[in-house]
Amino acid sequence: MCSGNAYRSPVAEALLKKFKPEIEVDSAGIHVAIPTSEEVKKYLARENAEQYLKKVPEGLDSKQLGEYDLIVAMKPRHKELVLSRCPECADK
Repeated sequence: MCSGNAYRSPVAEALLKKFKPEIEVDSAGIHVAIPTSEEVKKYLARENAEQYLKKVPEGLDSKQLGEYDLIVAMKPRHKELVLSRCPECADK
């Protein structure tokens, strides 16, 4: 979980999918205001992980937060928003 799902969380998602394919991984942003950064695409290409990058950034509203086993928030405000939408996710 990050701000726009255009840099931090999609990089984490793509790298986890590459190095831990047995784990189901997803990412989202508080709002999807910008497309995925070209810098992200170049970085993942260098890591041979560009094929794991989602095609379109996704927002938090499209997620069923209660279905996740673990939620990683990049900043405290991201965590606060997750918990405001899913109070039962506090232990995730």
